[in-house]
Amino acid sequence: MSANTPFLGYVTLEGYHAAPSRLTCIDEIRSFLKEHLFDEQVLITDSSDEPWFQALDGVDHFSRLAELGIDLPELYRQHRQKLLDEVVDPLVERQPWEDVYDQIGLSSGEIRMRQRVKMLVREARTISDVARLLEGTYFDVLFCQADGQPAWGYFDPQDFSVSLLHEEGKSNHAARIVLAPQTRVRHVASGEDIHLFELIDLPG
Repeated sequence: MSANTPFLGYVTLEGYHAAPSRLTCIDEIRSFLKEHLFDEQVLITDSSDEPWFQALDGVDHFSRLAELGIDLPELYRQHRQKLLDEVVDPLVERQPWEDVYDQIGLSSGEIRMRQRVKMLVREARTISDVARLLEGTYFDVLFCQADGQPAWGYFDPQDFSVSLLHEEGKSNHAARIVLAPQTRVRHVASGEDIHLFELIDLPG
């Protein structure tokens, strides 16, 4: 190695960091990164405390690993693929937004969140199900009638209320209604951050 060895790997989780891992060869550095790449904070230094790698929440902020022959983008790709292989249901159709996000790099938490929602949207049968699948996400939901035209949006999963949408898609926030938790729905389509459901039981 072209540095002062051994290297030391530091990991911080929930504000606390354990004793550093001693990394004496390239393979040990790779294994350390594969295990901790998406942890809260990761730091690798040489024995002279010179930094060689730092990442926060899975985003690298500094790296000299290429000087050691370590292909960091490939490690990220392998980690993401391993994560996707663990959570992807082969029976659930791949969505167009997934091709886009494969190219820009989401955090492991976002990947898990999106894959969880991707599976739950098809299982949702009631408004309660829709509210549950939105927990911990930044997604929005639109509801349409049987003709497919969006009619209600800006769904609030806390009180099951929605706004009436005008034809041009603008919301009339003054015309909010509350949907019953048992209102039946059917998943129609999904975009990057929006899921569309048909209301089987129309609001009274």
